[in-house]
Amino acid sequence: MAKDEGGKIGVVTALVRGAFLVNAVYAEDFYAETCRRIDLLPSGLDAPEREQLADLLGRVVRDNAVPVVFVDPA
Repeated sequence: MAKDEGGKIGVVTALVRGAFLVNAVYAEDFYAETCRRIDLLPSGLDAPEREQLADLLGRVVRDNAVPVVFVDPA
C-alpha cells in the first residue's frame, strides 16, 4: 500500500481503496443482473440459431484472447 513519509496512506490511495470496498458490496448483484440480462439477449432465436451464435461468439472470444471477467460461481 502506498504510504507517505509519515507512514500514512495518501488521499488518492484511501479514496481508491474506499471506492473498491464499496463497489465490492455491489459486485454480486451486478454479476447476477448482468448474467440475467445476457441470458435474455438471444430469446428471439430458435435453438439452432442460439447454437450458431454461441459458436460465433466463442470464436470471437478465442480469436481476440479475451480475458476472463467473471468466473462461474458454481
